[in-house]
Amino acid sequence: DGSKDTIPAASLVEQKATTQAPVVNAIDSDDRTISGTGVNGATITVVTPQGTQTVTVANEAWSVTLANPLTAGNQVTVTQTEKDKLPSTVTKQVQATLADTATPVKPT
Repeated sequence: DGSKDTIPAASLVEQKATTQAPVVNAIDSDDRTISGTGVNGATITVVTPQGTQTVTVANEAWSVTLANPLTAGNQVTVTQTEKDKLPSTVTKQVQATLADTATPVKPT
């Protein structure tokens, strides 16, 4: 019949950009702080076996304090969210601190 279906420009949906992934510093089993870097003003949500904490990035840095150190092998999920952008998530595994894995050398 020669007709064409068209969608008015006002009805088009555009996908939001995704915020960059947060940088999460190494997490050891004796750490009481989880920290990293991100986009100034972005919200960082940190999920650990101890619960969820939310902070705002300032001077491109963020950190949360833990009530107790985490256990080696625990997973930590960090999500960075900026206004009008899709969030970005990073998952890190807690590493055993060197003192927990090193075998003491006996004096001779």
